[in-house]
Amino acid sequence: RTLQPAIVDIVARRAVELDAGLGEAHAALALFLCVDGHQRDGVEAGRRAVALEPNDWRHRFRLGLAAWGEERLTCLAEVERLYPELAHTYTAAAMAHVARGHLAAAKDILERGVAHEDPSRSGSIRFPVNGLHWLLGLVRWALDGDLPAAREEFEKELTMRGSVLYGAEYTMNTYDALGFVALADDRPADAKAMFMRALEAYPDHARSLIGRAQACRALNEQTCAQALLEHADRAIAELTAHGRPIEAVMARAYWLVATGDSAGAAAALSDML
Repeated sequence: RTLQPAIVDIVARRAVELDAGLGEAHAALALFLCVDGHQRDGVEAGRRAVALEPNDWRHRFRLGLAAWGEERLTCLAEVERLYPELAHTYTAAAMAHVARGHLAAAKDILERGVAHEDPSRSGSIRFPVNGLHWLLGLVRWALDGDLPAAREEFEKELTMRGSVLYGAEYTMNTYDALGFVALADDRPADAKAMFMRALEAYPDHARSLIGRAQACRALNEQTCAQALLEHADRAIAELTAHGRPIEAVMARAYWLVATGDSAGAAAALSDML
């Protein structure tokens, strides 16, 4: 996990050259290609791994992460059958349903994942168990508009003790989610505090900065709100400069909405797509 993606990519490719019949080499390459943004090549590597060793759940999991749509769901359904305790299986499958607008199906998958959640297992150290309650809270909020139920899931996410892998990111996401719940519930002071907790983990995170600016504006702290929006503007420029264009456009669209330009936000997202 400490190696740069490009270095790991080279090592994985060398493993394939040394033994083209080794499924683990192709599966590892699939994962690293996916992480580095080369989805199509990642899918092809994952398919070769599964063809070589079809009963290895790790290969199907990595192919599922690289793939999308029915191929992702089919792979992850098999992973769930073979290794139901792997929490990220449910998160990754739910994402596909969320993208389709099938929120009820996403909710069902995430609830199955939560049922298997047990931080006392040794697997919770090796593999991430973070994010299930966070995503379930968002889905319940979007599906039912139930703010108390969403808040309960977010609070559960903060009490879970899973893997350190992605732990800080999901903690930030959860505090952001609690901030948005507080804004929707007309509690701007609570929202401001939640976004501040998110910023303690990632001080330059654009979404957290913009959310806190909205909370400050609701509290009539206009100078603070403007300073936060300017900070967010600089953070978005940094995303672009560091080769993260999609994340930058998503953040820019949110920034435009927060500054009253919803049409500009829609145009930015349309151009991105």
